[in-house]
Order: sequence, then C-alpha cells, then structure tokens
Amino acid sequence: QMDGFFPGRPPEPTPENLCHLSSAVRAVNADIGIAHDGDADRIAAVDERGRFIQPDYLLALIAGNIAKKTRGKIITTVDASMVVTDHVVRNGGKIIRTKVGDVYLAQKIVEEKAVFGGEPSGTWIHPDVHLTPDGPLSALRIYELLSKTDKPISSLIGEIPKCHTMRSRIECPNRLKPVVIAKVYELLAPHHDRVETVDGVLLANKEEWTLVRPSGTEQCVRITTEAKNREQLVKKHKETELIVKKLIHDVG
Repeated sequence: QMDGFFPGRPPEPTPENLCHLSSAVRAVNADIGIAHDGDADRIAAVDERGRFIQPDYLLALIAGNIAKKTRGKIITTVDASMVVTDHVVRNGGKIIRTKVGDVYLAQKIVEEKAVFGGEPSGTWIHPDVHLTPDGPLSALRIYELLSKTDKPISSLIGEIPKCHTMRSRIECPNRLKPVVIAKVYELLAPHHDRVETVDGVLLANKEEWTLVRPSGTEQCVRITTEAKNREQLVKKHKETELIVKKLIHDVG
C-alpha cells in the first residue's frame, strides 16, 4: 500500500517496529527477515529466530565478507563499533573512517577507491554498482552471502567478537554546538590516550572509547560509547552524558 502515513508500521526499522516481521520469520521458518526505512536507503534485519540483529554487527558481517574477497578498503563512520574494524582487518581489509552521513561516506569511497562503505544506521553504499545508499541492493548482498554457506545468519553473527555499545542524544541548540564540542575537547582530551576530531571529539583509552559529536540534522549532541566491559561502559557513558548536559547548561 503506497501510503506516506505508513499504516503498516512506523518507518524506522527499529526492534520495536519489527515485531510483525519477527513473527512472520518464525511462522514460515525463514532464513532471515529484511526491513527498510521509509525511502528504502537503509537496511535492518532479524535472524532466523526473529531476533533483531544489531546494525553494527550486520555491517561488520558484510564488510568483513567483502574485505575477504577483495582485500580492499572499507569506509565507515566515526560512530561505528570497533567490531566493524576488527572484523574487516581480520579478513584482510583496511578500515578508513569518515564523518557521519552518506554524502561523506560516498566522497571518501571515491577518494580512497574503496570497495564498500557503510554506516551503523544501515546506510550502505556499493560502489561497484553506484554511489547511492540502497537498501534492496544491500539485502541482495546479504542473500548472496547466505546462499554460499550452510550456517544460519545467527551463527555468522555469533562468530564476530562482541563489544558493548551505548548511544544517546542530548538536546542542544545549534548555536551552542561548536562551543560545547570545544569545551568537551578542552575538558576531556588530556585524560585519554587517543583523541580524534574527524567529526566531533572521539576520546579513546585501551579498553573503551567515547564519541561526542554535533548532530548534522537535529538540534542535539550525540554520544556513543563502547567498551569491552559492560559495567565500565555504563559508567563511562553516564559520566559523559552528565558532563555534556552541564556544559550545555553553562554555556547557554
């Protein structure tokens, strides 16, 4: 049904919006369930048991498979999980990170002559076909991978080493974003082993990293934290949220 009000389900392919897809997969014993957003430039999936596949791991699976076949460069964004980097490198590829957004992704693919690019949002670009995010084409890449193995998608995802990730957004007027990000750098950079400013501020230590970046589409600051230890992840993420909220209040 062509209806811009999306009567079937909300357009975002989130776990809570894909309950009917999960049920359908279990009902017909399907190998996988595929979902797209409203304009089908992004992809999401549930496994053969109807369980939502975390986007970072779906991206890692496909990026790693392409790296294994090509030994080429893979582009992803600064907010992608380290599982993407680890899986690509393990399969003989090279990861290059860029700013969040499919425009930056496409530009970097061209610049680096990369073989694939993807964001954890589900936006994937296949430069051997074209440079536009394409959900149905991404689905075909997944089908191709599954057609060449006897393993279910859950097993393939399960082979990827795990990290714990948290993401959140904090409302912030556009006019305050540059000041807040600069203050985050000034306050937190000296306490981290590695600092990058490709898009916002990425603060990394041996077992964890946190990205604080201004949203390019909403009046908010986005925070992504990843760690190998779940308790450390929650602690670090909450601490960063409190710092960012205080900075927004103070500079406002």
